[in-house]
Amino acid sequence: MHCRILTFITLLSIPIMAHGQKREKERTIVQHLTFSVNQVIAEPPPPNLVSKYGTLQEWLVNMCITEKPEKAISQYSFGLFISPNEYTLIMTGINNYRKGSSTQAICIEFQPKDMYYVLPKNIALT
Repeated sequence: MHCRILTFITLLSIPIMAHGQKREKERTIVQHLTFSVNQVIAEPPPPNLVSKYGTLQEWLVNMCITEKPEKAISQYSFGLFISPNEYTLIMTGINNYRKGSSTQAICIEFQPKDMYYVLPKNIALT
């Protein structure tokens, strides 16, 4: 019986002793940061644009063969312009630049001559 009481008292005293020890003060640091991205957005396609290419594949292959960027491009971006009567794809080449520790610039640095492709009317995008 004495052994159980001693064990019980010992187990109770461990948390009490630990609480009495000096602990390093925990610090909470709150920082308010801002981050900005400056991005150039491509112009919408001209009105009444007619595509010279019969298929999407022809458009892409033609760009790969005939147009080369003047400088290295980190990312090729595809976008979709939606108008009431048609859907038009756009392809541009972009590079990302850091301007300081909290600012990023996204620049369009490659715009192929035929950067727009009007999707055929029979393609449904729903």
